[in-house]
Amino acid sequence: MTTKKFTGKTAIITGAGQGIGFEIARQMAAEGAAVLINDINAALVKNAAAKILAAGGVCCALAGDAAELGFIQQMVDTAV
Repeated sequence: MTTKKFTGKTAIITGAGQGIGFEIARQMAAEGAAVLINDINAALVKNAAAKILAAGGVCCALAGDAAELGFIQQMVDTAV
């Protein structure tokens, strides 16, 4: 059995509702990371999380503005 390179790790990925951010999250989850994904668009981030979960990944989605300090703290607290 091969250990995936991000097993036991957690990643916070902003701008992950689509595009490059989503692909980074998808690949990290495929390699064993638990990913917390964020996008300002709630529908996009919810859909992205559903795709990662359907593929067997561990994923939590939080919609919000990653430029706001309080929201950043919320993401970190949730990830921890």
